[in-house]
Order: sequence, then structure tokens, then C-alpha cells
Amino acid sequence: MIWVHWVKCIHLVAALGLLGTSVYCFMTAAPTRSESHLLRHMLYLGLIALITGSLLVYPSPFTFHTPWIKAAYLLVLACCLLILLLAKISYAFFRRVASMVLMILIIVIMHDAVTKTTGLF
Repeated sequence: MIWVHWVKCIHLVAALGLLGTSVYCFMTAAPTRSESHLLRHMLYLGLIALITGSLLVYPSPFTFHTPWIKAAYLLVLACCLLILLLAKISYAFFRRVASMVLMILIIVIMHDAVTKTTGLF
């Protein structure tokens, strides 16, 4: 069961990396050439967090039908759609709004995972 600790560590690093890069996108709302690489890495981090989160369900007493796990999948999908939207937006105001919504979604996912409850279902 030592692999569970490594998967948890990777999951936390990916989630915190996703939160940190969304904060960075919020602070620098002007699109740059290197930001497309940053958004691509955000999608990779979201995918890693999704895969490792799915792996963490199996050794736990929770199932995929648990409300906060279903909410996490729904919110991760919304995060990925927002990241794709950020790649297409060129106006600074809308980029800031989308980045702020992304940060709020990530924080809600983290809150639901820690408290094991959700307000969505």
C-alpha cells in the first residue's frame, strides 16, 4: 500500500500546481506567446490530478457514486473547459474573470475533498 502515499503526493502536487498556475494566469491577464505552453501544462496537471484522484478511490471506502466525488469530476470537467476557453480569449478583462472562476472551482474541489461533503448534490 506504499503506492497510495506516492499517488496522494502526486495528486496534491498536481492540484496545487494547477491552483498556482491559475493564480499566475489571473495576475498576468495579458496573453503572451509562452502562455499557450502554460495552458497546455495546466491541462496536463488537470489530467494528472484526475487520473491520480481516480486511483485513490479504489483503496478507499468511497465509491464513484459518492456525491463529493461526482462533484469533483463535474468541476474538473468545468476547469478543463475554462482552460480551453482561456486559450481562446484575447481580452484581458475576460481572461481575468475566467482565471478567477478557475481558481474558485479548484478551491471548491479542494474544499469538497477535505470535508468529504459538497453543496452541489
